Amino acid sequence: MGPREEDNSLLLLGSVALICGLIAFAPWLIEPKPALATKAYERMPNAAAIDAGALAPARVIVPFTPNTTPGER
Repeated sequence: MGPREEDNSLLLLGSVALICGLIAFAPWLIEPKPALATKAYERMPNAAAIDAGALAPARVIVPFTPNTTPGER
Protein backbone atom coordinates (compact mmCIF):
# COMPACT_ATOMS: atom_id res chain seq x y z
CA MET A 1 0.00 0.00 0.00
CA GLY A 2 2.71 2.64 -0.79
CA PRO A 3 2.26 6.31 -1.56
CA ARG A 4 -0.48 7.49 -3.88
CA GLU A 5 0.41 7.80 -7.56
CA GLU A 6 0.09 11.60 -7.38
CA ASP A 7 2.76 11.75 -4.66
CA ASN A 8 5.35 9.69 -6.54
CA SER A 9 6.91 12.72 -8.30
CA LEU A 10 7.23 14.56 -4.98
CA LEU A 11 8.76 11.47 -3.38
CA LEU A 12 11.23 11.14 -6.27
CA LEU A 13 12.13 14.84 -6.07
CA GLY A 14 12.72 14.59 -2.33
CA SER A 15 14.87 11.48 -2.73
CA VAL A 16 17.00 13.06 -5.45
CA ALA A 17 17.39 16.26 -3.41
CA LEU A 18 18.47 14.26 -0.35
CA ILE A 19 21.01 12.22 -2.32
CA CYS A 20 22.42 15.35 -4.03
CA GLY A 21 22.65 17.08 -0.67
CA LEU A 22 24.58 14.17 0.79
CA ILE A 23 26.93 14.13 -2.20
CA ALA A 24 27.57 17.85 -1.79
CA PHE A 25 28.03 17.57 1.99
CA ALA A 26 30.37 14.54 1.99
CA PRO A 27 33.55 16.33 0.75
CA TRP A 28 33.19 18.87 3.54
CA LEU A 29 33.37 16.05 6.08
CA ILE A 30 36.58 14.56 4.68
CA GLU A 31 38.30 17.86 3.88
CA PRO A 32 41.79 17.97 5.44
CA LYS A 33 42.34 20.35 8.29
CA PRO A 34 44.46 23.44 7.48
CA ALA A 35 48.04 23.22 8.69
CA LEU A 36 49.14 25.56 11.44
CA ALA A 37 51.70 28.19 10.49
CA THR A 38 55.20 27.64 11.77
CA LYS A 39 56.79 30.08 14.18
CA ALA A 40 59.30 31.21 11.52
CA TYR A 41 56.48 32.18 9.20
CA GLU A 42 54.72 34.12 11.94
CA ARG A 43 57.86 36.14 12.65
CA MET A 44 58.46 36.95 8.98
CA PRO A 45 57.57 40.58 8.24
CA ASN A 46 55.06 41.48 5.59
CA ALA A 47 56.31 41.37 2.02
CA ALA A 48 58.00 44.54 0.81
CA ALA A 49 55.91 46.98 -1.19
CA ILE A 50 56.07 46.53 -4.95
CA ASP A 51 57.79 49.33 -6.86
CA ALA A 52 55.39 50.20 -9.68
CA GLY A 53 58.20 51.68 -11.78
CA ALA A 54 60.08 48.36 -11.85
CA LEU A 55 57.15 46.42 -13.29
CA ALA A 56 57.07 45.69 -17.01
CA PRO A 57 54.01 47.04 -18.78
CA ALA A 58 51.28 44.48 -19.24
CA ARG A 59 49.84 43.65 -22.63
CA VAL A 60 46.18 44.61 -22.77
CA ILE A 61 44.00 42.36 -24.87
CA VAL A 62 40.88 44.09 -26.14
CA PRO A 63 37.73 42.32 -27.28
CA PHE A 64 37.53 41.35 -30.94
CA THR A 65 36.07 44.01 -33.21
CA PRO A 66 35.35 42.95 -36.78
CA ASN A 67 36.66 45.04 -39.66
CA THR A 68 33.42 46.21 -41.27
CA THR A 69 35.15 48.51 -43.77
CA PRO A 70 38.09 46.57 -45.25
CA GLY A 71 38.85 49.32 -47.79
CA GLU A 72 39.66 51.83 -45.06
CA ARG A 73 42.64 51.25 -42.87
